[in-house]
Amino acid sequence: MNENIIDQLSLEKGMQVDLNEGWHKIISRQFGGNPGRGFAELIQNLIDSYDSTVPMEERKGDIHTGPSWISITDYGSGLGRNKLQLLTTLGGTDKAGDKNKIGAFGIGFFSIFNPKLSTKKVEVLTCCEGQTVKLVFTITETKTPPDIAYELMAKKFKFSTQIKVHFEQAHGVTDCISAMNRALKFYPCNINVNGVPFQSIWQSADERNHFSFSTESIKGFVQPSTYDYRVSLMCKYENLGTMSMNAFLTGGHGTKYTIDDLSSNKIPCLPETHVYVNDNDLTVTISRDSFYLDHNWRRLKTYLSKVLLDYLGDKIQDLSADDILANMFILRDDLFQYLKTKDRSAVASAIVHLAHEKVFRIDEKEKLFSLADIYRHHNPKLPLFFSPGGSNLRWLGGDFKHDFIVLPPQTLYSEEIDSFWDILFKALFKDVVNLESIIHEAARLQELVDRKIISRDALKTESKVIGSHKLSAVETHFLNDIKELLSLETVKQVIETSLQLKIKSVLPVFIKFENNNTYISSGLLDKDGVPIDDQFISNLKEDQRHQAGPVHLLLGLSQDHPFVQKLIHSKNPHRAYFSLTYIAHELALSQKLLAPYSSFFHLVKNKLANNVRRALIENIAQSSKN
Repeated sequence: MNENIIDQLSLEKGMQVDLNEGWHKIISRQFGGNPGRGFAELIQNLIDSYDSTVPMEERKGDIHTGPSWISITDYGSGLGRNKLQLLTTLGGTDKAGDKNKIGAFGIGFFSIFNPKLSTKKVEVLTCCEGQTVKLVFTITETKTPPDIAYELMAKKFKFSTQIKVHFEQAHGVTDCISAMNRALKFYPCNINVNGVPFQSIWQSADERNHFSFSTESIKGFVQPSTYDYRVSLMCKYENLGTMSMNAFLTGGHGTKYTIDDLSSNKIPCLPETHVYVNDNDLTVTISRDSFYLDHNWRRLKTYLSKVLLDYLGDKIQDLSADDILANMFILRDDLFQYLKTKDRSAVASAIVHLAHEKVFRIDEKEKLFSLADIYRHHNPKLPLFFSPGGSNLRWLGGDFKHDFIVLPPQTLYSEEIDSFWDILFKALFKDVVNLESIIHEAARLQELVDRKIISRDALKTESKVIGSHKLSAVETHFLNDIKELLSLETVKQVIETSLQLKIKSVLPVFIKFENNNTYISSGLLDKDGVPIDDQFISNLKEDQRHQAGPVHLLLGLSQDHPFVQKLIHSKNPHRAYFSLTYIAHELALSQKLLAPYSSFFHLVKNKLANNVRRALIENIAQSSKN
């Protein structure tokens, strides 16, 4: 049976194409949501009718409209026999691979036949090898290709090609005019619309003396805007779209919409600015809704960073204090080079201005200081100390070597960028200390101790054991409950395993912690009430300190801490269980505050809390069985 089927098949014509169906799909779906864009394709053909050596500004054309028709006329080179043949060939083009031409796919002319335009006839008059040829495309059925008639005409015209489109309904003209206005404004050509010169954005920019820039392949200008930072991008003056500067810089991939997007490309922060740029070297692959850019896009971004830096120099006096600080952050590497060399001739004027902008306060000083002032007065042998929120200025009671403390101004950008001031000051001064976060940086604290900027003794929190005779009955009862759990062999083993330390006993006591900057709830201390650190105990088995024997530890509880007070006065019969679980978790942060230069808190955080909870649960389970 299969053999009979094969015998009856006839495939000698190979792959077949349903021309009518293909035609209908192409003209319907090409710019389906905006059929008037078909006329924009004719504008591209007008521009491409000129030789690439003719500057854009010297290319000209005419557009006329009537109640139910629109025409477009160019004065380029006309259509030779080959081009006439290609005009009637779907997908036929001689522009493919020509980087000087806008079109490339050979379907632009056919888009004017979109059924949504109600096109009924298209007339083409063109100069072909010294003769005037007229082609008439007549629509007889919307789903099939038009009928084509052609003739030679004796009359000569001054133009090279004229295309006149007739519509069944007037909206076809309106749609084309709307698309024309959107597209034509980006071309710096001389186009008349109904006898009136059409003004492009380029001519408007020249008249208004906007900041402009150009290279052999790039041309653009910058103008103030009521919108956010935006870019209108063109290739061969075809508008690819208007987007935020952030989206342009990232290509829409991983856009943060913060100044991080600008910073990674060294693009100055210029709110309410619109950049128009055309780059003829971009290799643009256009789909219906998007476009793809090649490596020249990165080259364009590098060029724009230089251009906009110059523009920043012209406009910097108009920027807000927030935007001044944002540009310091973005241009921090250039600022560092200037502060280091003090060579004004080697940097843009904007960098010099940013370096000398007086926006910083210094603790106990009334006047404002600039980055250049700070750089000049700072002792390079000491870290630059700063406090973004103006807190912790009396860190360690002021017992640390420093010349001054910088107080940066408040800025919206520091709220959207993590470690805004740390990043900026590290780039400029390298050796910096943020007084608001230093207590959490064990390695940095150890380095400051080694450099004798601070002393280890100054870092330790003073603690004082509160004697039992000073405790109330409920406080004594609470300590006894905790002591009973700590004496359990399972809990003791958990503590020994977690701390890698032989324990003789763990005694709970109330402690008064003397620390002006933090509120400490608990802590592990030696038998003398001194917070233990990595000199007493190691986080690693192989670094275990040599001991004479098992040690006594104190589990210190801050008597005044609100949550500790809540635990003390709890009537829950199982309060000791959840109290000890809470304390085990709190130890991680508390030990870090007690001995901030020590890495000891890591082992507490990672092991002790969960293991204590597990041991307590097992104890409860065993008790219920008994």
